[in-house]
Amino acid sequence: MVEKLKEAIMATDAEVILLDIDGTIKDLVKEHQTALRITVNGFNRGKNLRRKLVFFLDKVAMGFVKSGILSTNRDRQEFLLGLYAIILGKSVSEFRNLYDTFYNDKVIVFRGIRELFEEVASKKKLCFVTVNAQNLNIEKLGIKREDIYCVQSKKKIYAYKTALMMNDLDPEDVLVVGDNIFDDIKPAKKLHCRCLLIDNYKSKFKRFLAKLFKVGIV
Repeated sequence: MVEKLKEAIMATDAEVILLDIDGTIKDLVKEHQTALRITVNGFNRGKNLRRKLVFFLDKVAMGFVKSGILSTNRDRQEFLLGLYAIILGKSVSEFRNLYDTFYNDKVIVFRGIRELFEEVASKKKLCFVTVNAQNLNIEKLGIKREDIYCVQSKKKIYAYKTALMMNDLDPEDVLVVGDNIFDDIKPAKKLHCRCLLIDNYKSKFKRFLAKLFKVGIV
């Protein structure tokens, strides 16, 4: 995937590459699953039915995330954590707090992504956007703080607008790379940016969405 992404970036004549962080650079599914497993083990060891139900429901939910139907925003995350706590018969606040402790401590980036930054940085200007400042470990991500544009909003379009305005960019000179057609690509299209959908999990449904919305995918 990373090699194809590099080829696509190098082939475009867009001057600036605007990359979504959550789900495009960071493997949020793996981060979440790791933190959830540790949290559940902390509250409920063994192989009882409640524990199995939690992991089954989470597998289904993460399947929707991988396919691009849902994104892993904080509201959905808190809903799932609350549901899992109730299933396990535990305090929702205690469960969420323990989860956050492990989740915020873990940063997992997709393999080869840091090397991609190094290879294309001399040819293209790289900027990064996020609406989730939580779990944003700059050092582990391998990017510069001044290249990150974060807004306290659920709508990614405001992060895009901030990046465009602060760099005095023409949207047509920008390639937006994201992993979710609804959260990342549609807002970028509204601003008339070029768009590229990234499929880190090899989802057939995501490729269907790319074809439906007429956007390139790697």
